[in-house]
Amino acid sequence: MSKLGKSNWKQSYDPLVTTMPLEKRIELAKELIEEMFLNQRKSWGKWKNISGQSDQVDSGYLAQHLISLISGIAGQGLRGKGLDLSDGSEIKSACCVGGIDIPRWNFNFTKDEHMSDLLKVPRIYMVLFDENSKEKLRVRIWIIDPSNDKAFSQVFDNWRKSNRKSRNFQLHPPVNKDSNITTNRSGNLELPLNFQFEENSLGKMEIVLMNDKILSASLITR
Repeated sequence: MSKLGKSNWKQSYDPLVTTMPLEKRIELAKELIEEMFLNQRKSWGKWKNISGQSDQVDSGYLAQHLISLISGIAGQGLRGKGLDLSDGSEIKSACCVGGIDIPRWNFNFTKDEHMSDLLKVPRIYMVLFDENSKEKLRVRIWIIDPSNDKAFSQVFDNWRKSNRKSRNFQLHPPVNKDSNITTNRSGNLELPLNFQFEENSLGKMEIVLMNDKILSASLITR
């Protein structure tokens, strides 16, 4: 769980994203993915051929900028660890583009008594960077309202009460699958997909799904 850190926002005005309409923010979101992911991926590809190292792009900070754009909620401009969004919402990102390991959304807790705080945050934004069937970049965003989502709360509660070996609650995203199902040993969830961006044949990002309504997840029985 993120904690309040020291703000690094030095301007005398609020971040511009807080006053922009959704349509403008979506256009900027497409531009952001192109500049910070697609272009960087091309550059890493060059060096991968030389060094033999992975060309996986670090998606963590990109996801924070992206969620501020699609939500209209500013970040904290933090140095180091801190709240992902100024309203206290959490952002979890996973990326398998150019990677070897299967990514997970991790919810780490320092103490057991802090775990219930997850169900009090306004929103949980889960972001996945992967590829579609055409091997083009795809970015999907699922939004959870933990205080009102019974299915999510049930799976999380099952995990807390289980014979677990750590304080890290993990959800396995639907990597390279046309699916919204995330898996966990304590239960599988079909998440409500809110936004989906895909790379087109010209190397530009397009918005193929846009729904800012908060829906509930569904518990998938095995």
